[in-house]
Amino acid sequence: MTLEPIGVINTPYSKAYHAPRQPAVDDRLDDCTVQLFPGPLVLQALTDLAGFERIWLLYVFDRVDHWKPMVLPPRSSAKRGVFSTRSPHRPNRIGMSVVSLRTIAGTTITVGPTDILDGTPLIDIKPYIPAIDAFPESRAGWVDETSHDLYDVVWAAPCPDPTVRRHVTRILSSDPSPHPYRRTRLLEGGLGEIAVTTWRCHFTVNDHTVTIVRVFSL
Repeated sequence: MTLEPIGVINTPYSKAYHAPRQPAVDDRLDDCTVQLFPGPLVLQALTDLAGFERIWLLYVFDRVDHWKPMVLPPRSSAKRGVFSTRSPHRPNRIGMSVVSLRTIAGTTITVGPTDILDGTPLIDIKPYIPAIDAFPESRAGWVDETSHDLYDVVWAAPCPDPTVRRHVTRILSSDPSPHPYRRTRLLEGGLGEIAVTTWRCHFTVNDHTVTIVRVFSL
């Protein structure tokens, strides 16, 4: 079996920790583009797609070089079987995301917010059909057991970079627990640390309040 990319997905996110965890629960509204490779049949293949509000993008996790049978997903304190998660560390590195379809101009498709990294190879597009694809009452396994409450983030220490402040608030309000993708870890003495480029923020967690107590750049 050989899969040939049919295009490339362009987004503002070059690193995994830059991207939203899940666009549906993130406050960023960045439009992204899907650039299909030109060919005699591409425009025909796009016929009728504009009538759909959402589409599925299927792509390759091209920056993953191995797979893991057990992974630590967001909102979980325990490792889970990779087939019960959306982790990119999969046997065949295939990802899928549903996105809002904005416009189609030639072979360029503008879509709504996504968690896909910039330059990701696209392998297929499928229409999202609510009557077929949506089952909101379905059980969600271990995900149903986790808390979906947001944390309050309090800045007791000033942050001179507003972009860093927004990113830290976004990540920690969702889940301040240690995780390599979010670049959060537990330090000695019970302090937490989150890394954003060269910036480091130390924080404490008390119930559902995260307090930033130190901000510095390396």
